[in-house]
Amino acid sequence: MARPIRIDFEGAIHHVIIKGIEGSNIFYSPEDKIFFLENLRNFANSHGAKIYGYCLMDNHAHLLIETGFTPLSKILQKFLTRYVQWFNKRWDRWGHLLGDRYKSILVDKKSYFLVVLRYIHLNPVKAKITDNPLSYRWSSLKEYMEKPVHIDPSLALSYFYSKEEFYDFHLMDMEEPPVMRVKSQNILIYGDSATMNDVLSRMNKERREAKIRKPIEPDEVILYMNKNFGLKEISFKKHKPSYERKVLVVLLRDRCHLTWKKISEITKTSKHSNILLYKRLPEKEH
Repeated sequence: MARPIRIDFEGAIHHVIIKGIEGSNIFYSPEDKIFFLENLRNFANSHGAKIYGYCLMDNHAHLLIETGFTPLSKILQKFLTRYVQWFNKRWDRWGHLLGDRYKSILVDKKSYFLVVLRYIHLNPVKAKITDNPLSYRWSSLKEYMEKPVHIDPSLALSYFYSKEEFYDFHLMDMEEPPVMRVKSQNILIYGDSATMNDVLSRMNKERREAKIRKPIEPDEVILYMNKNFGLKEISFKKHKPSYERKVLVVLLRDRCHLTWKKISEITKTSKHSNILLYKRLPEKEH
C-alpha cells in the first residue's frame, strides 16, 4: 500500500504516532521520556508549533501538534534524529530505533480535536496499564489538570467551564476517532466530508500555484532589487527593518523557495528576525 500523503500548512493540527522498529521499545527509562519531552517542547517553540497533547508508551508515542511557520515534517525529522542519536549513545547501541516513517493524521479542529485528544490521553487505559488516566505519569492529561510544562492547554480548556469538566469528558465512553481516507489521493484525516473537500481544494490550489510560480534564481531577485530600489549592496545588519528588506525577504522566500538559513546568509541578518518580518506582513502581494 502506498504511503499516505502528508497534508500540512500553518495552523494544521496533526495526530502523530511514532513507533519503535518492529514493535521494540523506544524508551528504556524515565530519563528517556524526560529528554524526549523537553526536546520536543524546545523544537516546537523554536519553530512556532504548539503541542496540545502527548502520551508516551514504552514502544510508541502519540502527539497532538499544531504546525507553526516550519513544516511539521522538518521539525520532526530534526527532533527524532537528535533523540535517536542521544538514545543510542546513552544505551551504547547502534542501528535503527524507530519505524521507517511516523504516521501523521490531519485533525479537523472543530469536530475532532477533543475526541483525538481524549483518545491520546486514554491510551494507558486502553492498554490496561491503569484504570485512572490521571495516574499515568507520561500523559499530558496530568499537565492539563495540574501545571502545563510541555503543552499549550488554552485551546482544549477553552471548550470547558473548568478543568474538572475537562477531566469528566475523559470518563465518557471512549470512542476511537474515525479516520477518513481518500483512496485516489491517499490522504488520512480525522474529519467529515466537508473537511476533506476543504483539504482537497487547498491541495489543488497549491498545485496550481506551484505550476504557475516556478522558483526563480536569487540572482534575479538581486537584479530586480538593484533596478527598482537601487539596492546595490545587500546588507541590513546595522539598520532597522526597511521596506526594501521586507520585499527582499518575501521574494527570496516565496519566489526563490529558499530556506530561512539561506535567506539569512544573503541578507546578513538573523533567521529569527527575517521570520518575524515575513510573518508580520499583513498581505504579501508579489
